[in-house]
Amino acid sequence: MKVKVKIEKVVGSTEALRELARAQVGAILAFRIARLLHALEEPVAAFEAGRKKAVEQYANAEDLAKGGSVRLRDPELFQKALRDLLDVEVEISGEKIPEGSLIHPEIRLSAGTVLMLEWLIE
Repeated sequence: MKVKVKIEKVVGSTEALRELARAQVGAILAFRIARLLHALEEPVAAFEAGRKKAVEQYANAEDLAKGGSVRLRDPELFQKALRDLLDVEVEISGEKIPEGSLIHPEIRLSAGTVLMLEWLIE
């Protein structure tokens, strides 16, 4: 599969895929999940770098120096920058997860997790 998807969906589904990766499953499904996680790493890292840069740009310098929570100098501009980052489309390559392979006694997923993974399941 090669699919173009907004980075927002990639970021949102990464933790759900990690949750699935913790289940004890067969080797074929485990390899497929591992390859998908690997395919998501680069776009997520790029998003995190952009998010960090936006925080540095819009946060109060004193708060950044102290660490912990920060106050934003211009919350609206920060939100726009974040939205722009999340709207970027990326291409993800990998094999989708067959729906039938998720019927396994070790796999227990919430409806929310399934919704986040829906674009990766065939």
